[in-house]
Amino acid sequence: MKKLLTALSFLSLGGMQMAQADTLGNYDVTLTFYEPSYAVSGVGYSNSVFTGSFVYDFTTSSITSLTGTLSEAMTGCDSAALGCSPIVPQNLLTLTYMPVASSSDGNGGVIASTFLLNTTTIYQTGSYDTSALIKNASIANAYATIDVSAAQLNGTNPNLASSSFSNLFYGDCTPGGMMGTACMTGWGTSSGAGSMGGYPISEVVTAVPVPAAFWLFGSAMAGFAGINRRKAMRQAA
Repeated sequence: MKKLLTALSFLSLGGMQMAQADTLGNYDVTLTFYEPSYAVSGVGYSNSVFTGSFVYDFTTSSITSLTGTLSEAMTGCDSAALGCSPIVPQNLLTLTYMPVASSSDGNGGVIASTFLLNTTTIYQTGSYDTSALIKNASIANAYATIDVSAAQLNGTNPNLASSSFSNLFYGDCTPGGMMGTACMTGWGTSSGAGSMGGYPISEVVTAVPVPAAFWLFGSAMAGFAGINRRKAMRQAA
């Protein structure tokens, strides 16, 4: 009987985990901003790229655990195609905080932002107003904003439609931004929007597969519980 209860406990736990797997999805995201003033031959710098991951809740249509790294375009020379010799990797800022909850983009998708510090304060205006460029003198913050579409979530198309690029942003107000009193930024749908003309050119979202071992564990627990239940019934008879 004790073995049966133990098996049922494992089965219950496995069932809960599988139910969560049905409502929660893990995804990787790569958001690239073209830096026309730097990502050109002879200059040697590259684009600004946010590479991260997040969890999507299909029940609440929300994004949580958005984390990743944001490259600083002017800190390295990492493209041989642009004449970099030797190759010098860009500095990477680790963005781990979501001080503001995700929200609907009004078009079936979800917008979410992740920050270097646990605050939305980044510009002199006090928040992450995309039209602002001047640093908040008392804080060195950075952030990236993604917009994830339904097509990306269901695997129909991993690429965000260009019509939604206006919802994509990044701001780097750390010393590595190398902009003096201004911040290195990228946003908009064409050259000239960011502080050095940076703007988004792609956002790719891909689902992270659930390991096969996870499902095998649930199936094994179900089989184990069934065997022990039959044993218990025979003993009771």
